[in-house]
Parts: sequence; C-alpha cells; structure tokens
Amino acid sequence: MQKNRVLFLIICISIVYACEGQNISGQWKGKLETQGPTLRLSFNISQSDSGNYEGIIRSIDQKASDTLTSVSFENDTLTIVHKKWNIHYIAHLEGDTLFKGVFMQNGGIYPLNLSQTVFAKVQRPQLPQKPYPYYEEQVTIENTKDNLQLKGTLTLPAKKGKFPAVILLTGSGMQDRDETAMGHKPFLVLADYLTRNGVAVLRCDDRGMPGGLSAHYYLNADYENLLNDAQSAVDFLRKRKQIDKKRIGLFGHSQGGLIATMLAAKNPTIAFVILLAAPGLRGDSLLILQQKMNFQSQGMSDSEWKNLQNIQQQAFTMVKNATDKQQLKNDLKNFYLQHFEQLPSIFTEEMEKDDFVKLAVNQLLSMDIYNLLRSQPDIYLQKIQCPVLALNGQKDKQVAAKENLEAIKNAMQKADNQNVTIKMLPNLNHFFQDCQSGDVLEYALIEQTMSGVVLQELFNWLTKNVIQK
Repeated sequence: MQKNRVLFLIICISIVYACEGQNISGQWKGKLETQGPTLRLSFNISQSDSGNYEGIIRSIDQKASDTLTSVSFENDTLTIVHKKWNIHYIAHLEGDTLFKGVFMQNGGIYPLNLSQTVFAKVQRPQLPQKPYPYYEEQVTIENTKDNLQLKGTLTLPAKKGKFPAVILLTGSGMQDRDETAMGHKPFLVLADYLTRNGVAVLRCDDRGMPGGLSAHYYLNADYENLLNDAQSAVDFLRKRKQIDKKRIGLFGHSQGGLIATMLAAKNPTIAFVILLAAPGLRGDSLLILQQKMNFQSQGMSDSEWKNLQNIQQQAFTMVKNATDKQQLKNDLKNFYLQHFEQLPSIFTEEMEKDDFVKLAVNQLLSMDIYNLLRSQPDIYLQKIQCPVLALNGQKDKQVAAKENLEAIKNAMQKADNQNVTIKMLPNLNHFFQDCQSGDVLEYALIEQTMSGVVLQELFNWLTKNVIQK
C-alpha cells in the first residue's frame, strides 16, 4: 500500500553474456525523464575474465532492489531486460562515453541517456540532528504470544512527569522503525516533532528486520500477528513509569492505520487513534481504485481499464473467498492463463504469458496483498469509541483520499463516536509531502519528508485531545 513497486527502479546484479568489442565496464549515470518527476539512475558494469558482464542498476533516489533478467552488448548496442517489472532499456554507444537510448516500462517509452555524470546529493533537510533536546532509549519488546522480540526506540520529553505516549505503526512491507524510504525517514521526523512537543513516542522495527534469515517472521505474518506486535508495544509502555497509562494511543500510516483500527476496536484501553492515509474501504475496493488511478495516469484507456478491472475483481474475489491457499494458487494460475489475452496490451505485448501469470499470482499470494484483500476496516472502525483523527493527502494515489475518508466517516457515524476529526489536506501525497502529481516516482525527488501542514494538524489535535487532558 505505503509503495507501487511496478514503477520502482532497482538495484540489481546479474551475470550476462557479452560479445567481442569495446569493454563498457564502468559507472554510467543518467536521468530518466517521465511525464511526472525525473529519476536519477546509475549503472555499474564490469566484465569478468570469461567475457561476461556483471551489472548493477541503481535508482539513486528510490533505493529498491531486484535481479535483472539479462544484459547484452553487441554492435555498440546495450540491451537490458527485467521481465519481472516489465523493464526494457535499449541504447546505442556514441563515442566512448555516452549511451543514447530509450527506457520502456508498462507501455511507457522514455528517453534515457547514460554518461559518467556526477549527481549532486539529494537533501533531506527535515532529518533531525543529534544531540536531541529529549531522552532517547533503545529498547527491546517481548511479543510472548508469537515468541519473538521487537527492537525499537523510545523518545521521552526532557522533563519530569508522566507523559502521553503514541506508538507509530508502519505501512505495508517490512520496514524499519523510521519507515525509511527513498532517503526519507518520516517516523524519525514525526518522533522528533512529537517528543519536542511533550509526547513520548515508541517506534519499532517490523518483525523480521533487518531481514535475512529472520525475514520469514514478517513475510509469513497475518494481521493477527501484527496485532500481537502492536499490543506488545502497548504492554511495554504500560510498564514504564514515565508514561501515563491512561493516555497511550496509536498512530498508523497506511497499513499501519488498519492495524491501529483493529487494535483500538479490540482494546478499549487505547486512549486515541491517529490515522494517516489509512484504508477506510475494504481491501478489494481499495486496490481496484489504486490500480485505476495508477494505470490511467500511465495512459491506459477507459476500455482497457474496464477489461482489466473485470479480470482483477474476479481474481480479488477468489482471494477473499479462499479457504485453502494452495488450491487458491492453482485456481489463480488457471484463471490468469485463461484470461491473459483479454488483458491490456501493456501486459500482453511486453510480457510472456507464463512470466505475467507467475508475477500476478505471487503478488496476490504475498501476505501484504493477501491480508489486504481480505480486510474489512469498516467492521473495526464501527467499534472504536476513543478520539480519532483521520488525515489524508488530496493527491494520494495509493489510498485515495476522498473515497477512503468518506468510508471512515460513515463507519464512525455508525459507531456514534462524537470525537472524530476527518480532514483531506490539499496537494499532499501518500507520504504527506507537498507534491505536484502524487505519483510514486515523485516521492524520492521531493526534499521535504513531511509537510509542516500535517505536523501542525497533529500538534493542534493532540494538544486538544491528549496533551491537555
């Protein structure tokens, strides 16, 4: 949900075959000009003794990773293919130091020239610098239900007393305690801002971080496991003498908002809930709307979208109704094989049938998507009685602001909760940055980590509903 990975550029290493000719080993850089933002790319290419090339492609701004399918260099032409994300790059070498070519993805064709250019470092001016004017403590939290530990950071105002506290819950995908993405650390910025203003903040690495052998703790987790993690954080704070036990709340971004909603419905001791870009729609409706916004922004026609929507809705319903995951995998594979020719041309012309089917099935069976498609946030929202703040950016293309905030509003009315604030903030994206388009590709290029508008909204609401209580 917090990322559209089909659009992400990547860090990757591959062993490739090369023909005789000029050795193109070295670092090549270029700027990818799209209809929205400009992305800086770096290709590191080296040649082994056997003549094979090893290549690394980096999106300097986005920092995502995967493995290339193939790379070749023949007759002064460089060709790079990555089937999983539907990426093709073809370029001609001019002289010794410049590739001129085109970058193709999902039907989009963009110019991309590569040279040995040095890029300036993108700034992140909101990142706080030590020493901080508050206390910071590295902590370990025990999740006894699932028999694992969570590592986190607790920040406390630098004064005596018992403080209100908030637990920050990250969006989808295995993330660290700062919700680090593309050089931004929004949860670090939030923790710093809130703690300076009198609120204790606990933020934790997701289960399984920093990945590796322990990654399965996240990759196999369902929402009940993530609820256990969040409840363990609450239990931890309730034992701290610096924390006011009656003023412990939850702050969830994107999927984290869904977890916050579920836990607040289950645990009446939660004092308040803050939802940033949180789902209000049920999972299948959320993803259909997300795909519509993103594919149509890439130029998909209305008729192509209607065909794709019909296919995806059928697949999503299969996931929602499944009782056996292995049987679901087989059913989805057969379904996409039968409907492949009906898909828009950006899939059928650019991907082999088997490659597309494998990718589509794996995506739907990933725990993040599988859990989301089966989610029903309205059921939980209707049970929450504590104060709720729900914010969304007007230009959010992952969790559409108007539709999801309206769904949250409707559910809160059924709860008869009298202390609910719902706002759509103009010109902000999914990460609450001031933006031009809201596209995923734009996140990395914006120096701002989080708009001062949303920080002020948080401060005002917390002051009224939590700090002064």
